[in-house]
Amino acid sequence: MGLSAEARALDPVGVGGTPEESDEIWRRATAKLPVYDLSPYSVPKPQAHVLLHALNQDGKPSTPGRSFLTWQDAGKGRVIYLSAPVTWHLRYQAGDTYHYRFWGQLFQWAVARSMSGGSRSVHLSAERPRVPQDAPLHMLLRLEDSLGKPVTAAEEVRAVLRTEGGVEKSVVFAPDEKTPGSYRAVLTALPIGPQRITVEGADVDRLLKEEGRQGRVDTAVMVEPPENRERRDVLCDLAAIRRLAAAAEGSAVPPGGVAAALKNLGLRPSVAERTSLTPVWNEWPWLGLILGLLTMEWILRKPAGLL
Repeated sequence: MGLSAEARALDPVGVGGTPEESDEIWRRATAKLPVYDLSPYSVPKPQAHVLLHALNQDGKPSTPGRSFLTWQDAGKGRVIYLSAPVTWHLRYQAGDTYHYRFWGQLFQWAVARSMSGGSRSVHLSAERPRVPQDAPLHMLLRLEDSLGKPVTAAEEVRAVLRTEGGVEKSVVFAPDEKTPGSYRAVLTALPIGPQRITVEGADVDRLLKEEGRQGRVDTAVMVEPPENRERRDVLCDLAAIRRLAAAAEGSAVPPGGVAAALKNLGLRPSVAERTSLTPVWNEWPWLGLILGLLTMEWILRKPAGLL
């Protein structure tokens, strides 16, 4: 497996200190324990975003271009797809150094959309509710008209950050070609502390006016000091895990309750029996054996004069 170009700027697969280190960790984990089979659904659709490519043993992309980890927007949420249950390979000869970090980051990234702000027609969210100052902040904007159809021709729509100290940063949203009506922007070097990102633009004002909403649409993020990865712990965010389970109409089960949860699934074994009968005399080896025994008897009887 190897990181895609998009994944180098996102958290879920960043298990190393740099994108290069993360890519090497994923490649090394699957080189030790190669994956020989992937789901037939591992070929991503045009609207899907690939985070981890499936690579051949020579380190080149597979043919057809299969993927191991993908995601795509679905309504106001997102769907994440793993084509094989082999993320435990990260634990091989490494313990929980990378495995728990990957799943913790994936949960946090998945539920970040639920902590967004906006209205029915203008929906603004940050890929991460908390971001280190030295990491980029990815913003997602979704625009829909009064009939719920995506707005695909918005121009000069900006993500703007203003602080009481007079610091202002802004960046223009670029349309997401894979998802009509979605726009993306990246803010960097933000001031430390709680911040609010506002979306501004003529098309945004028009949509809010048609909706009858006053004011602007914004979302809150917490900008933290540069991250110290040695003190990072993403395993204990149980609240995020429960929110993700609730969004999928499921439930969060503690490790000790897995056995009881499996009993409630109603799984029953499927047993199939088949009996196959083959006449012995229809086999050539048996005929050869009989002829061999007769020949041996003739050889033994002849010297004794019994023939």
